[in-house]
Amino acid sequence: MTPSLLDHTPRIAAVGVDGFAAPARAAGADVRQLAWRPPAAGDPALGAKLARLSAHPAVEAANSRALDAIRAVQPLLTDVRPAAEVIPALAGERLLLHAGPPLPYEEMCGPMRAAVTGAVILEGWARDTESAERLARSGGIRFAPCHHHDAVGPMAGIISPSMPLLVVEDAATGRRAYSNLNEGKGRCLRYGALGADVSARLRWMGERLGPSLGAALRARREPLNPRALTAQALLMGDECHSRNTAASALFARELAPDLARQAALGGIEALDFLRDNDYWFLNLSMAASKLAMAAAEGIAHSTVVTTFARNGVRVGIRTAGTGAEWYTAPAAMVEGLYFAGYGPEDANPDIGDSAITETHGLGGFALAAAPAITGFVGGTPALARRVSREMAPDRGPPPRLPPAGPRLRGEPPRHRPPRRRRHGPRTRRHHRHRPPRTGHRPDRRGPHDRPARLLRPGPRRLPGTLVNGGPGPERGPVVAPRARVLADATGPAHALAHGPRRPARVVAATRYAVYLATDHTDLPALAVVRPDAIRTPNAAVLRGPAAPWPAPGTPAAYGEGEIRLGALTVRVGTTPWSAPRVHGLLTAGARADRLAELARVVRARPLDPACATPLRVLRRALREHDDEAVRRAARTLLGRGPGLTPSGDDILCGVLLAAHALGTPAPGIAAEVTAPGAVARTPLVSLALLRHAVRGECVPQAASLLRGLAAPYPLDPDPLLAVGHHSGTDLARGLLAGLTARR
Repeated sequence: MTPSLLDHTPRIAAVGVDGFAAPARAAGADVRQLAWRPPAAGDPALGAKLARLSAHPAVEAANSRALDAIRAVQPLLTDVRPAAEVIPALAGERLLLHAGPPLPYEEMCGPMRAAVTGAVILEGWARDTESAERLARSGGIRFAPCHHHDAVGPMAGIISPSMPLLVVEDAATGRRAYSNLNEGKGRCLRYGALGADVSARLRWMGERLGPSLGAALRARREPLNPRALTAQALLMGDECHSRNTAASALFARELAPDLARQAALGGIEALDFLRDNDYWFLNLSMAASKLAMAAAEGIAHSTVVTTFARNGVRVGIRTAGTGAEWYTAPAAMVEGLYFAGYGPEDANPDIGDSAITETHGLGGFALAAAPAITGFVGGTPALARRVSREMAPDRGPPPRLPPAGPRLRGEPPRHRPPRRRRHGPRTRRHHRHRPPRTGHRPDRRGPHDRPARLLRPGPRRLPGTLVNGGPGPERGPVVAPRARVLADATGPAHALAHGPRRPARVVAATRYAVYLATDHTDLPALAVVRPDAIRTPNAAVLRGPAAPWPAPGTPAAYGEGEIRLGALTVRVGTTPWSAPRVHGLLTAGARADRLAELARVVRARPLDPACATPLRVLRRALREHDDEAVRRAARTLLGRGPGLTPSGDDILCGVLLAAHALGTPAPGIAAEVTAPGAVARTPLVSLALLRHAVRGECVPQAASLLRGLAAPYPLDPDPLLAVGHHSGTDLARGLLAGLTARR
């Protein structure tokens, strides 16, 4: 008798399609279906490419650099400002930013379309939902992802020009990232809710909450450190994505004294709002995560995921090595809890930029830190610990954050595709929280002792400075190396910086800006400005601190991708930013009450006596549509007054911008400021700004004021009036003259 090969119930591991397991299971076998798929979906060529990519030395080295760059970021919450003031593109056209990868209006999901409608009405571009939807469908509004402008927004993620934004800045480089303010619980624009209650809250946030927060932050002795708050919140049950209760409370406690001192601006109202908003910290967590991940962008060969975002239709990622390119797939349905009477069939697919927290190692990667949230998202604390362990990568310590709780691996760093699995012994690899056995006594302090020490920025040294003494008799003279810093330039400045190398000279230098004389007709002066300076339309904006700061007369040059200012080299990025353009902003006219309010403010400020009579003549000529008289008055005002930008020139800039906003150009003034002889009658710096104004380009504060003249919310002229010693006031005076003369 032949012995049986199977003298017990067989246990079978099935690999492949489910149908393979059915016959064996029907015969009584114990069958376990493995969730395995061939690499690259069975494509041999693609599988071979993935195999070559895995553990490639160039990829490993690039990923190491990317993680170092991410960990080096020192995020600080420095301000809250209107979006148009910190994102130049929002000041120049009807542009709305949204969550996720790029998406045309026609393909947007319902919640995002509704949020667009609410933002259009908020900005005063339409008066009701029907006209707002009609404007969006007609192509009268441009849309772009928040991520394209260093910003993030939860859910629909809509950011419009007047919305206040959190400004998070890297203390090491000066780079910035932004997020809108969290609306709290209930009916919100981010969910696609529309109504008088939603609009009223958004207006209050723009008029009271944003200004009071901004003033409180600017009045502090030092900026608020979101990383320090995150470190504490992880030890208090938050994972800083779906649960932000502890972090929001810590934020309110930290800022409460400063807000209380801003009662006139709405500080007490802001405290009441923060007290009831457990979601508040989410937006700050997102902005800080965006800032950190942006530090890895552009590192060739790196596979670190720098962006993970959803727009309700598609989900997209970007990696450090592939830069701005998106890789997308259909957005998935969310598995979670529903209100009574609702289910998955009522839900929209996944939406929002908030997954940027996961790319930074928070949220789902730190789920073990928040056992209380498991009942909300589904699962158990044990499952949360397992998820955090499985999602933890196989390299590198956390980015200077404490463990997420007792006996947990804690907050892991970023994930990266493709994820490889190591086999065999792990040589020279240490446990995450166990120091290597090198003979010295490990640091036995608890996690509560770490954040203050780890999060405090250490002393930094600018390139080109001497630290260990100067020249000595044996060493000879020490030559400081050329200092280098990155910058982003407007279109015209970008074209000069990336053209042929040309000599230049520094004609003026202030604390915030350096001005070079060029040989270009349309751009006679090129500006290099610090990150916190006014962003003029001829500027290259530095991404961080720079030294040595040049003085007038310093030899300079521009071209071949850089601007040289003595010992300082400014490398100009490959992508230009657009200066605000105001053409057509007021084609429907400005509100009479807003003009009266602006006139009241401007007339209370002094005017250079030398400009008083020419300004009256110019107003009369504009009312009478006498182009020749307009040109004579412009000739009189050109260059009149002291300073780099004389008062007469600022007034002419305002008139030119008002004409563009109304859609009625002023050819007399344009002809005068573009005439060849103008270069001898006014400083080059001022002449460059005048020629930008001829094209409708200006500083963000001027564009913001023009939009406010047609908006339903109160006018805020202070940002423009604060520009320069007198420039902002004279620019507003010119805007008022140009707008009232054509009524």
